[in-house]
Amino acid sequence: MRYLSLFSGIGGFDLALSRYGHQCIGFSEIEHHAVEVYEKHFPEVPNYGDITQIKEKELPEFELLCGGFPCQSFSMAGKRRGFKDRRGQLFFDIARIVGSKRPEVVFLENVRGLLTHEGGRTFRRILDTLCKLGYCVEWQVLDSANFAIPQHRERVFIIGHRRDKLASLIFPIEPTTTGSISGLQIHNEYKYDRRNVIYDVSGIAPTLTVQDSRHTLLSIGRALTPVEAERLQGFPDGWTEGFSDHRRFAMLGNAVTVAVVEEIAKRL
Repeated sequence: MRYLSLFSGIGGFDLALSRYGHQCIGFSEIEHHAVEVYEKHFPEVPNYGDITQIKEKELPEFELLCGGFPCQSFSMAGKRRGFKDRRGQLFFDIARIVGSKRPEVVFLENVRGLLTHEGGRTFRRILDTLCKLGYCVEWQVLDSANFAIPQHRERVFIIGHRRDKLASLIFPIEPTTTGSISGLQIHNEYKYDRRNVIYDVSGIAPTLTVQDSRHTLLSIGRALTPVEAERLQGFPDGWTEGFSDHRRFAMLGNAVTVAVVEEIAKRL
């Protein structure tokens, strides 16, 4: 499938989708550090920049639209202003592009808090919007810890199928693990498994966040390294190298877990 990648960040969606042969026709991102990382790994893909300025009728044709639209407006960690926050309103720019280009599939990700924001009314409005645009919608909350990634990271994934196209359902997806993990390579000289605790008593890291991703390794009393944070999101080592540790943690805390997107991508 040809796809448009919105709110692309450092390319988590794109890394996963490219592994299954999907081709990106363009991406949309304005955070300049993230753009640098993305362009380093996908130099041939054009950046359409600010989604609010995209002229949808000028976009090439594509079959899939994907993106993790801004979550700060819906997150429990934020002020939860929802559609009153300009970032929250960016969903309607997605809807504008979807309504014009009519891709076969819409693939979106956000924080679990989206489901309960304003008593569920916000999520209902998102579902209703996609429905009115002609899409059948399915969704599921998935935890990265259930996909061989030692990080608890619950996110809601939304799939819209164009109603006039026959398509198989993507969800539900059963976990590939039961939450336990075989191990995480810590630097080169350490490897910790369930008998040798990694981050906390369960052996699974708490959610990496934009605000503070410097989790302490309780077993050896030191902070997480950027390479370990990359591994906790399913990126290859060094994906974000070339920036300060602080900036790398911020970009990784804002990223999607590649392994979870891969599980969905292979069903598209």
